[in-house]
Amino acid sequence: MGVPMFVRGGVGGGGCCTLEVIAAHRIVHRKSCGIIDPVGVEASTRPFSQLLGSMQQSNSGIRNSVMVMRNDGNEGKSSRQRTRESGMFVRETPGSRSLERGLLLLRAFRGGITAVSNAEFASFSGLPRSTVSRLTRSLVDAGFLEYHVPTGTYRLGPPLLTLGTTARNSSPVLEVALPMMRELADRWSINVGLAVEDAGDMVYLDSVRRGRLGLFRRVVPGSRIPVAETALGRTWLAAVGPERRSTAWRSMSLRYGDQWPRLMREIHLAMQHVERHGWCAANFRSSELTSVAMPIRLKEARVHALNISFAAGSHSSSIQELAAALLSTGRRLVESLDGQKG
Repeated sequence: MGVPMFVRGGVGGGGCCTLEVIAAHRIVHRKSCGIIDPVGVEASTRPFSQLLGSMQQSNSGIRNSVMVMRNDGNEGKSSRQRTRESGMFVRETPGSRSLERGLLLLRAFRGGITAVSNAEFASFSGLPRSTVSRLTRSLVDAGFLEYHVPTGTYRLGPPLLTLGTTARNSSPVLEVALPMMRELADRWSINVGLAVEDAGDMVYLDSVRRGRLGLFRRVVPGSRIPVAETALGRTWLAAVGPERRSTAWRSMSLRYGDQWPRLMREIHLAMQHVERHGWCAANFRSSELTSVAMPIRLKEARVHALNISFAAGSHSSSIQELAAALLSTGRRLVESLDGQKG
């Protein structure tokens, strides 16, 4: 087999992409017939186009959140004041539509999707193929995409690796949280993670894996899991403001369709548990991993979510004991961060 060839410059064709899918602890290659599960454990059978459609619906809700803020009784207030009051970024100055479209294409890449064609970019974004070709040309010229000649597909360029590493390392919350996360993981032999929300998913800033039996060790910074189906996401929903939550409801209802009423009931129960006890628990997609999560509310930062996870039935401590340990760590984290700012 020849060495894959990448070039700078040029516009790609519309061939099918080849996906790298992790399955049973090995990497296999398959055509675009399925995707990796968000936690990297099992392959989904959803078609590539269906995945892109659900991601597009989720992203549209996030993009509309600023417009919701502009029409909600905020007349006479500056955009900076409304940003401070709402905790959401608000600006009256129009953004760059071309930039937004180019960045939207980059969202097509995630765990299991490492190469995308112009046709698949168009399916994901809803943009005309001609527009997609111009955008991918610019992204290749800037180094953010590389064009793979043998398959006629695009892959992410090195600058994005630098940006991702910089984003992780520049988080003041993670800097304070990591030593506490390691302490909690080592003491209880569990996995500990810190995440934030992005476009309908919770994105891990980092994760300390100490779980018994060696399960689910592939969760790394940047791993994504859905908000609606996980303890991390549900505890985040319990902590954000009503406007942000309403935007998330709309996006999730589009994303899940007929499954949404059942998920919404589960989410409401989880949010009630967070209000009463400070945490909630969930088994993501009936997996063998139990997750317990709590919100991290800070004075001058977005809402984070802290979780612990362990193989169901494998831990000698009760879920209440582990939740108490999580709450203690979370409170120390909030006190440390808000104390620094105060």
